Amino acid sequence: MRTRVPQQDATQQLCLRSDQSPDIELNQVPGGSPDDMHLSSRDPTCSNANHAITESDDDHNEALVEEKTVPGSPRAPNMRKNVVSPVLFIQKWARTHLPRDVPIAQLPKKLAEATVKTHFQHRFIPNSHVREIVTAEAVRIELEKSNYSTFRRIHKDPVTTEDHSAYKKILTILYLIKKPSKIRTFVNCGVCDKDLPLVIYQSSNRPHRLPELRSRCNDSARPIIFRRRDYTDDFFHSQWRVLAPVFSKDEEGRDPRIILEPEAILPFISHSKVTQGGFSDVYKTEIHPDHHSLGTTSGNVFAIKELKSSNQEAFSQEATVLDRISNKRHAHKHLITLLTTFQHAKKFHFIFPWADADLFEFWKRYEKPPGGEMMGTWIIEQCRGLADALNSIHRYATTSGTTLFNVFHLTEQVDSDKKKRLIRTDSAGNDPHLRSLFGRHGDIKPENILWYPCENSTGGHGILKIADFGVARFNTVNSWETHKTGRIPNTDTYRSPEMDLNGNLTTACDVWALGCVFLQFVTWYYGGNKLVEWFGNRRLVKDPRAANMKTDTFFILYMEQRQIKAKLKPAVVEIIETLRGYKICTREYRELLDMIQQDMLVVQQQEAPTQEDNDTSRFQEVLSSNTQNRTQLGGVRRKSCGDIWRRIGDIESIRDQEEGLTRFDTFVPASPVAESHYMWSSKTHLASAMNALEISSGE
Repeated sequence: MRTRVPQQDATQQLCLRSDQSPDIELNQVPGGSPDDMHLSSRDPTCSNANHAITESDDDHNEALVEEKTVPGSPRAPNMRKNVVSPVLFIQKWARTHLPRDVPIAQLPKKLAEATVKTHFQHRFIPNSHVREIVTAEAVRIELEKSNYSTFRRIHKDPVTTEDHSAYKKILTILYLIKKPSKIRTFVNCGVCDKDLPLVIYQSSNRPHRLPELRSRCNDSARPIIFRRRDYTDDFFHSQWRVLAPVFSKDEEGRDPRIILEPEAILPFISHSKVTQGGFSDVYKTEIHPDHHSLGTTSGNVFAIKELKSSNQEAFSQEATVLDRISNKRHAHKHLITLLTTFQHAKKFHFIFPWADADLFEFWKRYEKPPGGEMMGTWIIEQCRGLADALNSIHRYATTSGTTLFNVFHLTEQVDSDKKKRLIRTDSAGNDPHLRSLFGRHGDIKPENILWYPCENSTGGHGILKIADFGVARFNTVNSWETHKTGRIPNTDTYRSPEMDLNGNLTTACDVWALGCVFLQFVTWYYGGNKLVEWFGNRRLVKDPRAANMKTDTFFILYMEQRQIKAKLKPAVVEIIETLRGYKICTREYRELLDMIQQDMLVVQQQEAPTQEDNDTSRFQEVLSSNTQNRTQLGGVRRKSCGDIWRRIGDIESIRDQEEGLTRFDTFVPASPVAESHYMWSSKTHLASAMNALEISSGE
């Protein structure tokens, strides 16, 4: 026979458990037996306790049943199911609800205060706040009914331990749904933080059964079954508030390819679109500091590129190219660095360091180029660095069978030993496993050259990096035929004549585009952004290939002996001659303009490249020859980026030879931002130059 405990004894037990809460009453339910009791309190710190005790009868009985399954429970083994004495009931309530050193009632409030709202109006709790709020004392209060060895295992920090057997996030989720006592269910089933996220599973064969929570990442984990369906739903939806992803790179610096759950909450504090293109959009995004370890100089602000297409192959190609040029072997200070990629809601994303501007915006921002003579030196240095960076793409050494071969569906020509020769012996060494590939960026333009501040650069003017490899392609031969692959996306302004003549594209197309950018760069240096805009308007002429619409390309098509040919637009020749004729145009810049016109903006022959031209041995011969031989070999053909890099190096030596001589005969600026420091010694020079270009100073 079971002995009932008198009501007054039960009250005494309660007072013994907590001297800090004497205002707790144990009341008998009207019309019920002494077992049917509920607790009330006039102490405001126990308001959550009242709420928990006055839950529905089903939830009350469920808690009692779970108590029976825990080892060490003080209940007598012969007690009837769903029946508990007032003493045990009060003891259980006191252990889990009465205030201790940490006021358990304040934890939900603290978690609510720690919640951060994202740009998308979602809410999440940063990782550091979870660690700070769900303390050891808080866990002890909720898990005191378990033995202390279990508690110590539960409270391990998953960030700093190899075991990862921690339940802190699970307990946080249970606080969010106001069911912290359910932590014992997860302990008994061995489901911990590393098993998150959990998904709802409902058997189609037995729809009457309660739904289960199962781990998405751990098939061996036991399912969690609550007695009420709403508990299952609440847990599923609330778990994402503590599972915001952490973006990082692995130790080797390679992209870990994060694939996020569709329900994942992105920890983006701000997220604004800055550029919109035909294939992608770029956002300026601030990521919560707890949720990235990307380590850039821009702090928590990054550039996130979102592809408009959900094509997996297109994403894999761009991601592979960026991954390869970002690793230690191929990294270049003038190539953009990929930090990581992620897939979310069927969209592919790339994360890059945030750049203050692209080159086109840089020209607009500084209408009158700052920096004095150092700016001229900086421009030439940046041009040389960009040429070298692009050359590292054009002559790419890799191993056959790697991902780069696979994503572009490349196969080696095993019948030609020449195709296996190395392109760059200085970087490839004598490794017999290395093979050569031809790479093509395909969309060189000022908008795809990013400007990053850098105090260590010449004059502190920053550094330029080539970006956007969305249309970059690799091949075992230096040729991409548009009639086989379709028209390759390209910005019309900077497209090369070959695209309209024979459609057979090579790495020389990038050299043409880079020459256009270099010419605009020099134009900006000597005339500011206003002169750049004027130059663009002067190039606007009707294009027969564009339904006679005006285009601002750098070449024009014409007919000669019933053949379509191309030549530089008169406006291009005019700007080069005018800039070269300025009195303040230095020798090094005259050499730079000559190089742009004679080596870069050269209309290629219409014939398709011969097999010898496609052969890697041809490039090896060019790279190993001296300057005089390279000029003879080039003929009327465009020079390679390697040649351009060496030529600019020769131009830089001119400055060293003339060291100690002032650039200007009559004008030295008083400050880096002095009036028109870079081009005119007086307003008279400005007026004469504008007249030479047939524009007025008031335009």
